[in-house]
Amino acid sequence: MDLCQASRPTSRRGFEIAIICALTLEADAVDALFDMYWDDDGPPFDKAPGDPNAYSMGAIGRHNVVLAHMPSMEKANAAMVASYCRMSFPSVKLILLVGVCGVVPFGPNNDEIVLGDVVVSDGIIQYDFGRRLPDQFKRKDTLLDSLGRPSLEIRGLLAKLKGLRGRKKLGTAMAKYLGELQREPLLAAQYPGIIHDRLFEAAYRHVGGQATCEQLGCDGNLTPRQRLHASRGDLEPAVHFGLIASGDSVIKSGQERDAIAAKEGVIAFEMEGAGVWDSSPCVVIKGACDYADSHKNKLWQHYAAATAAACIKALLSYWVSSTPDVTDIVPMPQSEDDETSLGRSTALKKPPTSRNGAKPVVLRGGSAIGGDAVNDDLGGTAEGGCAAGGDVKISSPSYWGAASLVGGDGTGGNAVGSRSVGGSAVGGNVRWMCSEAMV
Repeated sequence: MDLCQASRPTSRRGFEIAIICALTLEADAVDALFDMYWDDDGPPFDKAPGDPNAYSMGAIGRHNVVLAHMPSMEKANAAMVASYCRMSFPSVKLILLVGVCGVVPFGPNNDEIVLGDVVVSDGIIQYDFGRRLPDQFKRKDTLLDSLGRPSLEIRGLLAKLKGLRGRKKLGTAMAKYLGELQREPLLAAQYPGIIHDRLFEAAYRHVGGQATCEQLGCDGNLTPRQRLHASRGDLEPAVHFGLIASGDSVIKSGQERDAIAAKEGVIAFEMEGAGVWDSSPCVVIKGACDYADSHKNKLWQHYAAATAAACIKALLSYWVSSTPDVTDIVPMPQSEDDETSLGRSTALKKPPTSRNGAKPVVLRGGSAIGGDAVNDDLGGTAEGGCAAGGDVKISSPSYWGAASLVGGDGTGGNAVGSRSVGGSAVGGNVRWMCSEAMV
């Protein structure tokens, strides 16, 4: 088994990562980057009673992931989906809200954000939560009315990703995964082209309902951007960290966009984050598909969904699961005549009668801690704590003790006289390798 590859969980408690998508095109991009599909491998996992959600289950890298498909947009639906998801999958430690959004073209530090870039939440501002007065809207922004900060674990992860090395590695991995998505024609994830990335002045309005700018001949002044001007081909997506505005309204006004951004310091607008943020450890990751103005259209949605999906797969390589690191050593059985095999065929060599200088041998992830006393032959591999029907032999007379296989949950095999924790011992038997050494 690949050390970076997850194994199929034995129950719903084996999933620690949940991804929520509001649109089918968003979920398609995420689903296409799964490395394994547990829906297609073995019986389906059940749900908690009363859970109406629809899920796709699989693995991304070394993480088991459940993808929740929202029935429709908006924060109330997002809150419901997240709540039921955590009820059915109680071990979930991180929820990723992934999809597309409208962006502010220039961030608080005047950083350019262009279509196809990805925004990652430092925090969520519920910009439409407040009081509508006769002549103005006043947002509730007191400490008790505001959404909280991310958890310590998430803040630490984001701090690491913001570093120079983290940004470089994240960008490289994103480009790789985006390329994989673009090789699937049905995802329509190709870069639409710089010519279609048009930012009009905030006051210039699109008049014509559902008609496109090309159909109407929108000819207002365009705001120049250095990134677009300097590019000679497809522009690589950048990642921006900052506050994201979340609400039930779709922003289609450049002037209102800029006013909210100036007041709140946000870099993007979306519609689901506020529903999940306070109840679950959450990161919002969205691809920029428009500039939240009246000229917005759906041309960039598939590409933006693909860049967001590529970003979450790259980000998950930094997320460390909370599997405990446990080694159990217990007393040996008393029989010296026990020649039993670990696996399916070859018996263990009987240890010598002398017990002078006896040393315990521990198998940890298929390796021997304590020397070269163990000759690993786990079906051709001795990695990851996976005993896939192979053998382990004691070949040195100078080592005594127990073989404790750390990293297996005993799936398909027996653990006789030792405990296995956390991974998979498939089709093999784990038995005492020698006797009385630890008594």
